[in-house]
Amino acid sequence: MKNCVMPTKEKSRSDYFMSPSVEALSDVQLLSSEKVWDILDYVHESPKGVRPKEIADEFDLSVNQAYDKLKKLERQDYLVRKKERGKRGHSPERKTLLYLSKPWGGSDLDGDFEDHLAKKYGAFVMERIRPIFLELFKTILDEMSKDSDLAPWFPTSHENLCPDCGMKHQALELFRALTSFSADVMESSSYEWYRMMLEKGYLSKKEFDECVQQSPDDLKWRLSDKPAG
Repeated sequence: MKNCVMPTKEKSRSDYFMSPSVEALSDVQLLSSEKVWDILDYVHESPKGVRPKEIADEFDLSVNQAYDKLKKLERQDYLVRKKERGKRGHSPERKTLLYLSKPWGGSDLDGDFEDHLAKKYGAFVMERIRPIFLELFKTILDEMSKDSDLAPWFPTSHENLCPDCGMKHQALELFRALTSFSADVMESSSYEWYRMMLEKGYLSKKEFDECVQQSPDDLKWRLSDKPAG
């Protein structure tokens, strides 16, 4: 590929999100331990998963202590546990525990709210929004491999696929990051967005006037779709 700037080595983890989402007080309490946070980050950097013995060796813990911390992260839904057959030479019945990180950047909706949305607007998303985001994802993936600034975030294919779900978590996290980025650009940049919020009573007239008077040059994309004149 002409002028292609491919990363010589994939980053050990994606940096699209600074951390997994924290949704409950129990999450805060669990992650208040620096060692637990370091373990979570370590597992996230290991797409093929880790075993308690590896965590014990890496963080100077007993195997029981490592298992206890991994189990707590699994219970809080940060990790997935998978049983695999032991290494050759062990009894066929012997199983070893493999812990895998779940993709970061996700969020859980209220169950009832999500059910109503799915029933009423699931088809709308599939028909109207899905093609837009798929095209965005494909376009940026194509450009990433050629862009020296974005190349470090390019998820290479057929490598480090999750042994639990079969998917490349980095690619999934990139897709989620792009949808979040799109929402942020629209929210901070669209004249029509501010107008709609004002008309629905979700934005004060004072704030609206201040927003529309800002120069687009000062706030990146802000008000880029404001009608001329």
